[in-house]
Amino acid sequence: MNLIEQGRRLAVAREQLSITKNEAGEAAGLPATAVSRIEEGGREASFHELTTLSNLYCRPFGWFSLDEWNIEDDVALALGEIVSCPDATREIRIGVARCLRVCREAAFLEDVLGRSERLRCPIYRGPAPNSAEEASARGKQMAERERERLGLGNVPVANLTELLVKLGIRSATLDLPRSIPCLVVHHPNIGVAVLANAGDSPVNQRFHLARVYGRQLMECSVNHGGDDGMNELIDSCANAFAAEFLLPEDGLRTEMRLLGKGGSEALDRATLEDSLESRRTGTCARIINFPDVALIAHRFGAGYPKVVHRMKSIGCVNQTAADRLLSPRHEAGGEEYLRMLGMFEGYGAPVVGANGSRELRGHVAHLGMEAHRRQEISRGRLFEIGEFIGVAGSELVDLAVVPRDW
Repeated sequence: MNLIEQGRRLAVAREQLSITKNEAGEAAGLPATAVSRIEEGGREASFHELTTLSNLYCRPFGWFSLDEWNIEDDVALALGEIVSCPDATREIRIGVARCLRVCREAAFLEDVLGRSERLRCPIYRGPAPNSAEEASARGKQMAERERERLGLGNVPVANLTELLVKLGIRSATLDLPRSIPCLVVHHPNIGVAVLANAGDSPVNQRFHLARVYGRQLMECSVNHGGDDGMNELIDSCANAFAAEFLLPEDGLRTEMRLLGKGGSEALDRATLEDSLESRRTGTCARIINFPDVALIAHRFGAGYPKVVHRMKSIGCVNQTAADRLLSPRHEAGGEEYLRMLGMFEGYGAPVVGANGSRELRGHVAHLGMEAHRRQEISRGRLFEIGEFIGVAGSELVDLAVVPRDW
């Protein structure tokens, strides 16, 4: 790569993260004037300087050194989605860039370990849907088959982020502009990365992750060629997938049976409450109320309104009951009930300090140690990976060389 093009790419990468020339120079051990000369193409950067700057800008080294690297890099692709947002601060942009570098490390390590093939999405073949109804039915069917494939049965998914990481979908939670609940990046360097907004509630984060999961499965199964009409149907399929995957019908019915609920909502509630016979037989006690919905929502890690809509879609409540449960008074009552039980934090309210990607970083650390044991990467490379993901590099190296009989 010629120095002019290399300098241009270095300048673009620095400016996209709002890093000053002084800051870049300090990291690389250079005066700001030398950084300017490199960006203008008047000075060649040494291998050490180029490595330092590529790490600082969270870009692949090859993007600054190889002529054949002519595709848009993953960080620029992601930042293009948020650059127009007025609250896309420097810290947010750097956070996105760093997270994508972790995703890139995961993809690289999976490749050197020969695991890339194992992480491909399953293909659920079938005709392309022609209507929203067909798309929804397809999404529900895919969710049922995927739960069966993963051995989940009808129980709640305990940690969706960890599950997606293991399936090759890089997922993390970090600060994003308020107008972006979820940032999805498709790129050859990383595959699919899903970055959920840390300012959103955990239940909304889970739904966005499940929705992307369903969309990815559908795109692997149907060749839609970018058709707008098919894109809308794939969105319908993804929504239905997320609802069924997070709130499986049989799981919801089992949960309601355990609570002694259901089976009475088809009747008029006022009539039931005024009936002495219904009180004697316990019919009113079987009516689903907001504490029941709140507990089920917490157990399955789904939003209160989504649980009500799901109950209605599978016939557990009628329209009158759904309207009652979705009233502001009842929804607020469900939230207060969970707060009273100490269950709201981490469910309906963002967890303070939860910004990060623990599961993804753990995945990368494990892959890095395995690659080092197989002599696919050097000790120094493992040290570098550890330092970047926030683990003491020396400790990660020591763990990787622990004797098998230790």
